[in-house]
Amino acid sequence: MIGIAPHRLAAVVAAGALVLLTGACSSGESDTGSAASTVTVTAPGSSATTQGSDEDTGSGAAPATDAPATETPAADTQEDVTPAPVARPVSDFADGSRYSFASPSKQIQCRAIEGNFMCQTSGNPHTVTTASLCNFYPGLEQSRAVRFGWFPSGPAPCATIIQGEGFNSPHTLGYGQRVTFSPMGGRTITCASAVDGLTCTQVGGAGATGFFLSVDSFTVL
Repeated sequence: MIGIAPHRLAAVVAAGALVLLTGACSSGESDTGSAASTVTVTAPGSSATTQGSDEDTGSGAAPATDAPATETPAADTQEDVTPAPVARPVSDFADGSRYSFASPSKQIQCRAIEGNFMCQTSGNPHTVTTASLCNFYPGLEQSRAVRFGWFPSGPAPCATIIQGEGFNSPHTLGYGQRVTFSPMGGRTITCASAVDGLTCTQVGGAGATGFFLSVDSFTVL
C-alpha cells in the first residue's frame, strides 16, 4: 500500500467535496428546468413596473386610483335665461297727450292718460280673485274683467269691465323690452314685456307693487 502524506490527503478530500457540491447544484437546475425569476414589487402610483418571467401574464403595476371628484353646486353652472329687459325711451310710445303700447301679439293693449294707467284684453275676459276687482260695478265685473291697472277712483291695481272706449296702440313693446311711465303724481310705472305676459310695477304711490297680465290671467303682485 502506497502511503499518502497527510497534507496531500487533506487536499484530495477537499477536491472531492467540491465535485460533489457542484454535481448537486447541476442536478437541482436540471430538476427545475429554469432559473428562478426576479420580481420587483412597487407601491401603487410609482413609475416602476412589475417584472415577471416569460410565462407571466400580469399587466404590470396596479393603476393609480383617481382622487374623488369635487362636487360643484348646480347653481354655479346655470345660465341666466331671463336677462333684464332692455329699456326703451317713453317718447317711443307718445300719442299726443297720452302714451300707449301693445304686446307683439296685439292681445294686450296698454295706455297712460289723465292719471290712469290701464291695459286691456277686450277679446279675452278674465275671472280673477275677488280682492283683485275694482268694484266699480259690483256683481258685474267678475268673469268679465277686460281692463286692468291703476285707476284714480279705485284700489290699485285692480280689474274691471270696460272703462270708456277701447283702444289699439300703434306702438309695440317687444318681448325682452321695458318702458317707464309717470302717468300719475308721485307714481312711476315700469312695464316689462315677455312671451308669457306683461309685468308692470310701480315706484312711489300707495297700494300693491304691481301686476302680471297675460291673455288669460291677472295677478296682483
